[in-house]
Amino acid sequence: FKAGCSGRHRRSAADQQAPGEPFGADAAAARGVAMSGELYEVFGHGRFVSCPTCPEEFVGRPVELRPSDSGEPFEVVAEVACIAARIKSQVLASSTDAAEIRVPVKRATLAKVLEYMKYHSEVPPGDIRTPLTSENLLECGASKWDVSFVNVDRKMLVELLYASSALDIPTLCLLAKAKASTMMAGKTPEEIRKDYSFSNDLPKSEEMEIRAMVSDLRKKRNLALEEENGVAQTAALVGSVWRLAEAEAAIEEAGGEGQRQAVALSSWRQGSWRAAVVEDWQRLAQAPVEVRADRELILAALPPSRGRALGHASDELRADRKVVLSAVACGGESLREAADPL
Repeated sequence: FKAGCSGRHRRSAADQQAPGEPFGADAAAARGVAMSGELYEVFGHGRFVSCPTCPEEFVGRPVELRPSDSGEPFEVVAEVACIAARIKSQVLASSTDAAEIRVPVKRATLAKVLEYMKYHSEVPPGDIRTPLTSENLLECGASKWDVSFVNVDRKMLVELLYASSALDIPTLCLLAKAKASTMMAGKTPEEIRKDYSFSNDLPKSEEMEIRAMVSDLRKKRNLALEEENGVAQTAALVGSVWRLAEAEAAIEEAGGEGQRQAVALSSWRQGSWRAAVVEDWQRLAQAPVEVRADRELILAALPPSRGRALGHASDELRADRKVVLSAVACGGESLREAADPL
């Protein structure tokens, strides 16, 4: 969790940075242009590397972003919209001068996210160093503006984590995760479960199994594991973000109509196994049957596994055409893991 964002942004930068080229905000300042960027793992530490976002031919073009719940769309220029990679891909694919894009984020959250995007379309984000060495984010490299921006309550923080994932804004994802880490510091797993509305349904034997698996993995990566908490922090955040994603997906399936429904206590067992698999997709091999039947979890594990996670999915999911096609898109050899009828 403290190591940063999702796996696809956690790449070794040893052979991707030009010799002598500065990292992060220094790089952007050296080139004198507004930047977004990607997160990399460099010798076990997270680093931000800036890169251009909006092609010149789209600069100044209006983009309308329509929230998932209701209300008028927000209008921004393309260079702001392109801070979010998933919005950028739709902007580039648009055949009109004024693109209108529906985003799976409710209005209040989108307004907050746009504050971040507008500011960082002109000012590069700070280079937050991970693993965190302090509960003071300023001491970890975050800018004063970012620290002020992310000074929100728990509910909005989870919304920002979800939005940064849904829209693919890795720097916001890292900032929100870092803030969440400071908010959870010193809390017991029981306190974290209560704060994030999870039921305590994880058997002790599975809890110890998950802790042992994640501890072994993090030791191999030279990353710390808070022994008293195990994967509690990651489980709370992964579970909370996916809970919002599932609620938004339900609205999408209903044709964009309706509001999010109130959610009862979520499964701590499911959240903990999801956290373990997020750490390493190969943990699916030790997961219970119910976990291997978790459709969203299997789909999330396909890209980092190049489709091989399909081999650990339940029989039902290996016979699911959409899941199999998603696996094949990540790696053609995964087709051999599909159920025989396919």
